[in-house]
Amino acid sequence: MTNEAKVRGYQKGRFSFNVKGGRCETCRGDGIIKIEMHFLPDVYVPCEECDGKRYNRETLDIKYKNKNIADVLEMTVDEAIVFYENIPRIYRKIKTLQDVGLGYIKLGQSAPRCQVGRLSV
Repeated sequence: MTNEAKVRGYQKGRFSFNVKGGRCETCRGDGIIKIEMHFLPDVYVPCEECDGKRYNRETLDIKYKNKNIADVLEMTVDEAIVFYENIPRIYRKIKTLQDVGLGYIKLGQSAPRCQVGRLSV
């Protein structure tokens, strides 16, 4: 956790988009808003409050190496390897993903969007 986050009294949970506190409450941390079309398929649009970043402004103000949590979650595993090379605890975990050929996956990518070969999971 960064010094700025500690000074503000933020806990680790603030950086999860699954719980209140750090997430955008407009979209509940989804980054998208569902518009029900009734007789047509629903439409999903980026949340205007957070610009699809999933977090509130206060949380996005916290930066590590000039990147906020939304920026980090947009990184691929390959990009994160370089970013976290000096933090062994994190580096080892993402290195394992890279070693098995998953370097292209974004850190914040949801499981349904992951692909294994040509088969979508």
